[in-house]
Amino acid sequence: MFNARISVFGILMLLFGSSTKGLQVFRGGCPLNMTAVGEFYMNYYVGKWYTYSMYPSLHKKMNKCRSIKIDKLPNGKYHETMTELHSLKETLIVKKVDIDSVDSKAGKFTLKTSSPAFVGGLDIYVLVTDYDKFAIQFLCINSNDVINFQYAAILTRQRSPSQTVVFEIQQIAQRLGIQIDKLKVVPQNGCPPDA
Repeated sequence: MFNARISVFGILMLLFGSSTKGLQVFRGGCPLNMTAVGEFYMNYYVGKWYTYSMYPSLHKKMNKCRSIKIDKLPNGKYHETMTELHSLKETLIVKKVDIDSVDSKAGKFTLKTSSPAFVGGLDIYVLVTDYDKFAIQFLCINSNDVINFQYAAILTRQRSPSQTVVFEIQQIAQRLGIQIDKLKVVPQNGCPPDA
């Protein structure tokens, strides 16, 4: 039997490579009601963020101990390092990418990519953040308003945030249009110090 979800994943892997790992497929075009931070300050956003929950990848396997570290380089540019433990092999995966640009007014930063599918890079929108406790990131790729591919993640500054903080963030995410029932918690237990 033909499985449309698997065929979409296969096509995406051919086109986009490993960039598809955090994308979820939705019907229709990208949501129109998404708004990002009005004045985004990248200098306050730098540092380590732990992924509390995110839309799962198309193949549904969730790696653990996922974190993102954003650094400001001596030349004034920014750089992102994402680390996580492979779900089966328990090996550390490290991905490094330059941040091409920051648009403070649009509340986004653009990750540089060598993929021909994303010539201008990947625009990551910061929907909301307090810079100290949490942030919600969002990306949407529209495919002719037939389907769209979304990345959404709730990030926290602590590896294991309190349930009160988690509840508050989930309420905010839901108000912003994130489908919190589709978010999967990223396991953060038993993580090595470098993850």
